[in-house]
Amino acid sequence: MGAGIVARNSEGVCLAWRTRHFLYNSAADLAEALAAREAASLAIQRGWKSIILEGDCKNIIARLNSNDMDLSILGPIVDDIRKLMRSIPCCKAEFVPRECNSLAHNLARKAKANLDGRILPNIDSL
Repeated sequence: MGAGIVARNSEGVCLAWRTRHFLYNSAADLAEALAAREAASLAIQRGWKSIILEGDCKNIIARLNSNDMDLSILGPIVDDIRKLMRSIPCCKAEFVPRECNSLAHNLARKAKANLDGRILPNIDSL
């Protein structure tokens, strides 16, 4: 399973990106949750004060925006993400259709091919 994370500024310019390859195959919800946790961690590492976590999995976005305790198997990951989000002064999670999230989706596909890192020969070819 792979995750692709893209950080853009308010003009849409790519500031950073990451891929992660996970050695297990599971539901898309888990991949989206792990990508959101990675994105929030990246924002904290970079010292960004205002971010929008975008994802194309309505289920995960709804869980992140809920104040209810998540008792599902994803609950501990969702709780981690919420804690990270609370440590960023202005942070929210929003759903975006996959077609609007194509770079992150393509990075995730590359990550599944065991590409793990931040450097690709030409990011425009994704």
